[in-house]
Amino acid sequence: MDSDSIQCRACGWSGNVGRSLTVYEQQRMEGSPCPGCGSLTLAYVPTQLSRRQQLANKRRQRYQIMASPSFVNN
Repeated sequence: MDSDSIQCRACGWSGNVGRSLTVYEQQRMEGSPCPGCGSLTLAYVPTQLSRRQQLANKRRQRYQIMASPSFVNN
């Protein structure tokens, strides 16, 4: 099973996070210095979704847009 990771844009260091993080946790990790080079260039990299998951998300988003009051009233 793939896990989310954190990567340094400066030196290429990367480490597995092991689980999905909240937005707050992502920002906290990205604001920390890189363990490899000390620069503040860490980036959170979420796990790649499968094609089936991507299509399900698109369908869900489309349904939410069609069910929104602004779409129904037009």
